[in-house]
Amino acid sequence: INRVPARLGAVIGASCGVLVALIWLFGGLRPLDLRLHDWRYRIRGPVAASDRIALVEIDDRTLRVFRNVWPLPRENYAMAIDALANAGAQAIGLDLLFLGENSEDPAGDEMLAAVTAAHPNLVHSFGFQPSDASFGGALAIPVDSSALIRHGRPVSQQHLAIAQSVSLPYDALLANARELGHTAVLIDGDGTIRRIPQFVRFGDWAYPSL
Repeated sequence: INRVPARLGAVIGASCGVLVALIWLFGGLRPLDLRLHDWRYRIRGPVAASDRIALVEIDDRTLRVFRNVWPLPRENYAMAIDALANAGAQAIGLDLLFLGENSEDPAGDEMLAAVTAAHPNLVHSFGFQPSDASFGGALAIPVDSSALIRHGRPVSQQHLAIAQSVSLPYDALLANARELGHTAVLIDGDGTIRRIPQFVRFGDWAYPSL
């Protein structure tokens, strides 16, 4: 059997390594990596969530009760928060963006802000907008983001997703919220959401996920 000289073998091996590295660098292996990621979870199968977690949803039946009015009056969210807290919820996260004051129902705005101030275990959400197309988020409206800084963490050397703009709750709600969490997701090249960035950088600060 004729063997390849050691020097030639090393050159061939190094060339193959460089070729694979270039293919990876330009994203050629990304579709395969995503498929393997999906297959791994299919093989694992579903995992039951903790029974300490409950989802309270606004579904079609809920909207029918309110005669298909959307968005629901904010006082209803205030009452729901109170009901959950009185039921013993240790933490409440609201996956809803309350953007801008409601000029038609200022009392509802005041009630939701007051209930928010009364419940330190309540986490409101806010939205980030992308610096590139892979980073999902709601449409932005011009806001003063200075009030957001008290919810941020100093950025260290970690690699974080970066947002270019932000959508915040209306002023009274933002001022009374003890905690905020972003609702951004990362969208892969095939249009599938597989990841949620635990922290997103906006300016000089990092903000946690809801």
